Amino acid sequence: MFFLDRIIRRCCWYNCGVNNSVRIYEGRQTYFCISHLCNRQGSENALLVTSEATCNDHVKNQNETDVDCGGPCAPKQRCTDNKGCNMASDCNSGVCTLNTCQIPTCSDHVKNQNETDVDCGGPCSPANACTNLQSCRTPSDCNSSICVQNICKDPVLVITNSESPVGVYNTIAGGDSTPATSCTGMGQYPTNPNKEMPVQAFDGNANTKYTSFGPCKLDNCKGNLFPENCGLNTGLYLALQQGATFIVGLQLSTGNDFPRRDPIMVTLEGSNQSGTNLTLGSSWTLIYSGRSGLATDPGRKMSGPIVFFPNSLQYTSYRFLVTASRASDCAVQYSELQLFGY
Repeated sequence: MFFLDRIIRRCCWYNCGVNNSVRIYEGRQTYFCISHLCNRQGSENALLVTSEATCNDHVKNQNETDVDCGGPCAPKQRCTDNKGCNMASDCNSGVCTLNTCQIPTCSDHVKNQNETDVDCGGPCSPANACTNLQSCRTPSDCNSSICVQNICKDPVLVITNSESPVGVYNTIAGGDSTPATSCTGMGQYPTNPNKEMPVQAFDGNANTKYTSFGPCKLDNCKGNLFPENCGLNTGLYLALQQGATFIVGLQLSTGNDFPRRDPIMVTLEGSNQSGTNLTLGSSWTLIYSGRSGLATDPGRKMSGPIVFFPNSLQYTSYRFLVTASRASDCAVQYSELQLFGY
C-alpha cells in the first residue's frame, strides 16, 4: 500500500545554502534543503512524496492503531500496554478499553499473561487457581491440585464401604506395620459391644467410629489414667477395591465424644505391593505428612475440610497413621476417613 508522506526537507526556488541539491520539481528548478530553510526568500513548501507503508517504518499509517502495531499489523504485531487500539485483537493483552490497550489482570475475562485458562492458573495461582475441566500445565494451576493431560480434575471419593482395612499400632512412616487385633487391650480396638473397628472408618456413617488404644488398653481410660502418647502411631492400611489410584486428598470426621482423641497430625503412604508385603516398611512410599484438617474442632461427628496434597504416582494400597492428637488420652478415634483422588 502506498501513502503520501511529508518529508523533513523543504523545497524553494532560492538557494538555501550549503548541503542542498537542485532538480526540476513541478516544472521549475527547486532547491532541496537539508540544513536550512529558504531564509525567507522564495516559496517555501513541504514536499509530498510517495512511499510504501509497512509495519516497521516507525510511522503510524495504513490504519494502524499505534505506531507499527494493531490494525493490519495485528496479530503479528499487536500493541503493547497503554498504546492505541480499536478492538481487543489490536492488543497484546487482548483488552482494549477507551481505545487504549490495558495492562492484563486476573479479572479481565481474557486469557493472557501466560494464564493457563481465562483469568486462572499461571501467574494468577494460587489466588485464582483453575476449576474443574479448565486448562492447566502443573498441579499448582488447579484448585484441586490435579492436572491430568493439561486439564484440571476435581477429586472424587475413592473409598467404598466394601473396603477391608487392617488396623495397625506402634507403626511409623517407613517402618514395618504391627497389626492391631480386636479386643480392649494393648494394640487393640474394641469390638464388643461398640464395634469400633477399622472398617467403621469407611462405612459412611458418622455415628460409628474407629478407636485404637495403641500401647494402652481400655483399663487405662478409667479415671483418666493413661500414658501421654496413647493412640499415637496407630492407623490402618488397605488395598483399594478399585485398584491403582492417584490419591491427592484426605478428610477426617470426628467421633461422637472425647475431642482430645481427634487426630491432628497424620501421614499417608502408598504401595503397589500386596498381601503380607504390606507389613514391610520398605513397601511404602510417603505421600503426605502434615495436618489432618481437624486443628479447629468442627464439633462431634463432623467433618473437617479436605486436605489436598500433590501426588503424581498411583498406588494400589495406602497406609494411614496418626502422629499427634488434640490432647493426651488413652486412645485415638475418628468416625470417617475419606480418601480423594482420580
